[in-house]
Amino acid sequence: MNFDSREADRGPVQADDSPGSADLPGRAIDSTEKLATNPDPQDCQIFGRFASESSPPAGSIADQFGSIMDHSAVGMALLDPNGRFLRLNRALCQMLAASQDDLIGTPFHAITHPADLAANLREVRKMLDEGTESYQTEKRYIRRDGQILWAITSVALVRKPDGKPSHFIKQIQDITKRKAAEERVEVQSAALKAAANGIVITDRDGVIEWVNDAFCRLTGYALEEALGKKPGILRSGEHSPEFYRQLWETILAGRVWHGEVVNRRKDGTTYPEEMTITPVYNCTGVLTHFIAIKQNITERKQAQKQMLRTQRLESIGTLAGGIAHDLNNSLAPILMCVELLKMQYPDADKVLDTVETSARRAAGMVRQLVTFAKGAEGERLLVQPRHLLKEISKIILSTFPKNIVVKCEYPADLPMVLGDATQLHQVLLNLCVNARDAMPGGGSILLKGSVEDVDHPTGCTSPDAQPGKYVVLSVRDTGTGIAPEVLDRMWEPFFTTKGPEKGTGLGLSTVLGIAKGHAGFVRVTSTPGDGACFSVCLPAHSTASGNTDFVTNPDSDFLGDNELILVVDDEADVRSITRAVLERLRFKVITACDGADGIVRAADHREGIRVVITDLQMPHMDGIALIRALRRMLPRTSVVVSCGKLEASEQAELRDLGVRVFLEKPFSESRLKEALKQVLALKG
Repeated sequence: MNFDSREADRGPVQADDSPGSADLPGRAIDSTEKLATNPDPQDCQIFGRFASESSPPAGSIADQFGSIMDHSAVGMALLDPNGRFLRLNRALCQMLAASQDDLIGTPFHAITHPADLAANLREVRKMLDEGTESYQTEKRYIRRDGQILWAITSVALVRKPDGKPSHFIKQIQDITKRKAAEERVEVQSAALKAAANGIVITDRDGVIEWVNDAFCRLTGYALEEALGKKPGILRSGEHSPEFYRQLWETILAGRVWHGEVVNRRKDGTTYPEEMTITPVYNCTGVLTHFIAIKQNITERKQAQKQMLRTQRLESIGTLAGGIAHDLNNSLAPILMCVELLKMQYPDADKVLDTVETSARRAAGMVRQLVTFAKGAEGERLLVQPRHLLKEISKIILSTFPKNIVVKCEYPADLPMVLGDATQLHQVLLNLCVNARDAMPGGGSILLKGSVEDVDHPTGCTSPDAQPGKYVVLSVRDTGTGIAPEVLDRMWEPFFTTKGPEKGTGLGLSTVLGIAKGHAGFVRVTSTPGDGACFSVCLPAHSTASGNTDFVTNPDSDFLGDNELILVVDDEADVRSITRAVLERLRFKVITACDGADGIVRAADHREGIRVVITDLQMPHMDGIALIRALRRMLPRTSVVVSCGKLEASEQAELRDLGVRVFLEKPFSESRLKEALKQVLALKG
């Protein structure tokens, strides 16, 4: 409750020995209130000067006004010159929750709220000393039941013919409900002012009469700048005149308008907001004002965009999973044909190497797309980082603008790392693309490989990074650098400083995810205007460094012994080239176009089949159903599953069916030989 400003002027006052110095019966007043209700000696003199004079007879004065007082709805009382009650009407007794007998003889300051007493006594002093005849004030009384009564108090001083004070006439009007209503309005006003959403109140013509602090923060306009203006100062030009015409038609018709608007701040930047405009009517039913509630929905819009991007990514994953089978079936014959052609045309090695490299890269992109979209783990083999750096430098030289200079540095004994070569290739490519975009006017990129013993991987992006020996692959540019505020957010998925036509915000998050998936971490150093350096740290493998990408190579001299192999695949080209390769490796081959055909072929050659190589996704009967049937029909026959990426549930089910060897499509002759060597060794 807000107290009258006059309470700041109140001072301690001393009570005299009159009955009025006693506390109000039935109410306990604490020591603070007692101190406030005690008039000081100087104040006491305003009543003490009349102590020697006899008070006017209660009956003679009261009888004159008794009839008027008793029939008045306003509280009324007569007080003697010392401020003691002589008579009170029924209305006042009801207000104070006390009887007339309880209050007669009680001084008025005994039932006055301590916070209002000092100001009240000053007004009385003016009447007695300065000759004023009346005063009016808002003050609080303490009722007998302890409740507070707010009232408008009017006091008049009646003097004797000789000018000396005779008595006081007091009128008291209860305004407790009004004060409570005012307090509610004040609280509501404070709530509106402190609300997180922007609030604007305009008149019927749209002229702004009040805005809260949130509006000022949201728009950049101070209260003084907004008052008297129209909301049109926020128009961004994103909406047509028809949009605003329909808005005004709605609210002028007395209906609530709700919708989204793109507005412009004082500094010229735009932002989306959700707005609700409510018409306000006065007591006569006339529309007088509008109240607009504004909520900044920038983060919501960004989240929606991220959601749409995520959904598109999931769609890409679904699409990739659907077409990966067909793409791999198309690439598998190319890879195996290349190896056959190399043997038949040794002089065409360079051309065939180009074809093979392109086919392998296409197969790697399919695997990468499926791996990223589905979250599957890539294949982990020993990789020589030197080859990754050399390949990336070749790509940059052939595809990046000519005003970008590329340097590549690495030691001859750079250790190997255990990882997915395609994913690590993607990491370096993403970092190089970012470096290129940071140098629109040209510059230089340094690709560097090094070895570092890390004691404490501070400043890295992975809190789980462990000390140890790391291979560090760095991409350093001479571009614009990275602002500090961007450094804090650049790893977030979908966060990008590029336009929507240039970036998706997935590049660095992909880099970070792959690095963590390889038990590594990423460090970045940058100074705005002085370039940036990204370092991907991968655990060095203990195996000695070498010149090949993979440590394990299939035996080039591996040949079959006329074992019978059943190849089941719905792609005729895959069946044809696989048959040719297997026959060259001295195996006998029969083929089937789907699972049902495979069962028929297996039944016809029940005693002779050593190995079944089957695809999983086939019409009529898929690979898993075929394997179940073969386990009942030919329990000792080995099975090799030829497929793309497998879900964890599919792998578990196949292992339960006894499948131990997987041949990922598209596969080369060397991988096929390695798979056959492994499965035949398992059967002894």
